This record gives sequence, C-alpha cells and structure tokens, in this order.
Amino acid sequence: NRTELTGGVAVAYAVTPTLAPELSAAMSEPIGDGVRRSAAGVGATAWFGAWQLRAAAQLGLAGDPYNTRVVLQGSVRLP
Repeated sequence: NRTELTGGVAVAYAVTPTLAPELSAAMSEPIGDGVRRSAAGVGATAWFGAWQLRAAAQLGLAGDPYNTRVVLQGSVRLP
C-alpha cells in the first residue's frame, strides 16, 4: 500500500524481572487504493541492566504484506 493507517496491540507478562513473553497483533487500513493487511505474532522482551532487547516473529493473516517477518528492537536507558 502506498499510504495506510497502521495500528497494533501487544500483551506481555513478566515471567521474571528480566524476561517478558508477548503476543501481538497488527492491522493496516489503506488510505485510497490498497489492501487491508493484518498479522499476529509472538515475541519476548529481555532487560540487561540499562539495555532492553525485543524480538518478535509475525505471521501475515490477511492481505499481501508478507508470509512472516521478524522484528528486532534494541534500546538503552540513559541516566
């Protein structure tokens, strides 16, 4: 889609102070011509001191976005 409005939701539960598995869902609505897309996935967030790492795998459910995709995200808290 050339232009779209995208939204998503994720639910995570901290099983330890440093690890939180998650379930996620996302949906994109085209603005103008295009195809509505949706995806669902699983992932986890881990904390290492000031560092936060997140990895998630998503499966395309509707539309033509992709078969699967992997999202890797890293961040650091500055003092």
